[in-house]
Amino acid sequence: MNMLVTAAGVMRVAACRTLGVQRLAPLAAVVSTLIACGAGSSAAWSATAPQAAHADASDDSAFASFDLGMLKSRGIDPKVADFFGRAPRFSEGTRRVTLTVNGRSQGNVEVHFDAEGHVCFNQMLLNQAQLKTPDSRYKSNDSSATPDEDCYDFVAAYPQTEIVLLPNREEVSLLVSSDALRPFSEDVNVYQTGGIAGMFNYEILGLNTQFSGSSSRYYSTDTELGVNAGDWILRSRQSYSAQNESERFQSLYTYAQKTFAPIASTLQVGQINIRNSVFPGEAITGLQLVPEAGLQPKSLGGATVQGIAQSQARVEVRQSGALVHTSLVPSGPFTLPNVQLLNSFTDLDCAGGRIQWREHRLQCLRPPWFRRSLTRTWLFHGCRR
Repeated sequence: MNMLVTAAGVMRVAACRTLGVQRLAPLAAVVSTLIACGAGSSAAWSATAPQAAHADASDDSAFASFDLGMLKSRGIDPKVADFFGRAPRFSEGTRRVTLTVNGRSQGNVEVHFDAEGHVCFNQMLLNQAQLKTPDSRYKSNDSSATPDEDCYDFVAAYPQTEIVLLPNREEVSLLVSSDALRPFSEDVNVYQTGGIAGMFNYEILGLNTQFSGSSSRYYSTDTELGVNAGDWILRSRQSYSAQNESERFQSLYTYAQKTFAPIASTLQVGQINIRNSVFPGEAITGLQLVPEAGLQPKSLGGATVQGIAQSQARVEVRQSGALVHTSLVPSGPFTLPNVQLLNSFTDLDCAGGRIQWREHRLQCLRPPWFRRSLTRTWLFHGCRR
């Protein structure tokens, strides 16, 4: 055994000397020298091995050792060996990566990594991943950082969180418990606001008819003007028609509109049409405050599935044999809220890979029969036109 180790050591030295003779690019030379002179496990160099963001960086098993004396003799800073000696990780700074949460892609987002390659859970990342903002006691102690730059210890706030980093594929995968996810009604945080834009739509029609002894002319113009500025929408539509000596001009509507996301409602002021089931389409000059359908919670009519996973697993929910929901869950108790069903009277069939259900703990709750109307008007006031 001693002879084998000595022979391996001699081979490494010989390889190092051979590399010293070759003319390589600076970075390639450093990497080649480290690989030749290192004595670490193959797992330390695996480019595809996932790295948990909350893993202990001091774990000796995640390091590869190098001959620091030989590195110094070749003019290589020993700190380089410390960087390449660890498992693959992201370099410090902000990078655009592919983000997945519980197996669902969230697209390409900008993620900040610290000096250890750990994910910084700042407000921008929490918004993109649709995760709840932890309490202020989990915030970093960097007093110079702005609120958007503050990092939260998300794993401490939600201990079931599992983070997988794939630097070679520029991917970050998060597996979080259901209580760490935001309700669907808070999805507006991922949209951008502001900007200035204008629009002009028109439709022109002209007819000139001639027949024996007389003629007839008809002209019609329909225009719509619009401006978007400061999260306000201005719209105005008019129509003009002329037939022979008769002319008519009509203002169909002119109003200003603004959406208030915190209360999920839209305010309209000016010449408007009432959005109400009692007075449908009635034209008034005034104002109305109505629910914004696009901001209403999507949980109405959804079912809740509860269970316990002994390890990370994939859960599938079926109804009448059709797959209606699938998700990844971390180990431990989990809840799948807002599962949209095909109907409200057929039982659900829940199954998953690598899951051991606790007896009588799997519940498939049917949605409530009562559903709130999204078209009712909260408030309107004005006079008829």
